[in-house]
Amino acid sequence: MDSSRNYNKFIEEVEAAIEHDQLILPSAPDTLIRARQLLDDPDATTEQLASLIATDTALAARILKVANSVIYKTHNGIDNLQQAISRLGQKLIQTLITSHAMMQLFAQNNTPSDDHATRLLEEVQTRSIDVARLSYAIAQHNKQLSADDALLAGLVHDIGYLPLLQVLGKSQKLNKLDADIARFLKTSHPQVGAKILFTWKFPDMFIDVARQHEQLDRKGSGSADLVDVIIVANLLLHEKNRPQIDISNIKARASAFIRLSLSMDCSASDFDEHIETATQLLPV
Repeated sequence: MDSSRNYNKFIEEVEAAIEHDQLILPSAPDTLIRARQLLDDPDATTEQLASLIATDTALAARILKVANSVIYKTHNGIDNLQQAISRLGQKLIQTLITSHAMMQLFAQNNTPSDDHATRLLEEVQTRSIDVARLSYAIAQHNKQLSADDALLAGLVHDIGYLPLLQVLGKSQKLNKLDADIARFLKTSHPQVGAKILFTWKFPDMFIDVARQHEQLDRKGSGSADLVDVIIVANLLLHEKNRPQIDISNIKARASAFIRLSLSMDCSASDFDEHIETATQLLPV
């Protein structure tokens, strides 16, 4: 059997698994599940949340570092988690916990048995972090959007790649990354990502990000939303990383620029001021 038939068979098998809900999706990390339960519980206390965070040394250190960063620092330093939670607020704490969980997922889903899957996973992780930074910065320019939500949306928007790359990494029939498979991954990961975030009980606005971020010509509902932010961030980063490719026609299709009140001529560097702030919030 030639390689093209192998690729077609692989695609058919995964498409069938997606259609029949048989694709194995990653489980939400335990700390993330328990933290979301506490954050959604009006009777939960800051002490309970601090106790949970303290069970993960790396996460606790990260939150204390952010609380004492130049973004939030006052004349008094913070050396305990309850104070850190009070200073940062629940929304940012949730973002920090989720970003920590995402980095754990990327590490757990490493697929050394297949070089192509491993390389793609690394690219997805790097892109997710870069999109998160730029999304945070873009949202800072729009008073109707939360920069913390935009940061989180950037981190999870490509999560659908994880189970797909796991399947790819385990396939013994593939010896290179065929263009058809690359296209398949690009078109399939939004649906898979939406299923993951739905299973994890994420709010609808993040599920919409996972499902719609590749839809450049989406009409939207009037005002700008997180999907618009992620679409613009992805396009601006593509333009920055591949300056030799003219994507002006692609940008012109994206009405997200209009809803965000951004010029089609804007670039990623226009948001450098807030990107540095976002960098301090991420665990990298």
